[in-house]
Amino acid sequence: MINQINALETCWYISPPWGRKLSMPIFGLLERVYVMNTDIFAYCCGMQWEQEGWNYAIAIGKNIIYTSGSEITGTGRLHLVTPEKPVFRLGELVEFRFAGNIPKLRTVLGIQLINQSWFYVIEWKSPTIDDTVTSRNWNTDCSHSCLSDRLAWVTDYDLMKIKDWD
Repeated sequence: MINQINALETCWYISPPWGRKLSMPIFGLLERVYVMNTDIFAYCCGMQWEQEGWNYAIAIGKNIIYTSGSEITGTGRLHLVTPEKPVFRLGELVEFRFAGNIPKLRTVLGIQLINQSWFYVIEWKSPTIDDTVTSRNWNTDCSHSCLSDRLAWVTDYDLMKIKDWD
């Protein structure tokens, strides 16, 4: 049993969404989109994997709203607001520099442009046995709050490319 727990902790970060492959986002980073409920054109400044799908960050002027793909329509055109591309890609396996004594490999679960800088979402800690047991035994929906507690926004300085990825 201890080996299985150790294997879970070691592999958890590199297999999102935890045993399956990440689906491709519907919209691209910096793609011009139409936000249906506001009747406004804006652009996609970020995306993050949440539970069963992608959640998109949409820049409307100086504000950012977060929405699912069903509430926006893509135009296929890019809105270039920064000359630099993100250093890492969604789903890319990276090394987390500040992992301490825990496994350092992570998967990029989100990217967002904030104040002209790219930030990346990774899991910074694995789930606890208590979260898993509570969710399964008491029929509570721990998955969203527990997942968001384990995610961290980091810069490209905090991550390193793995040489033989791809």
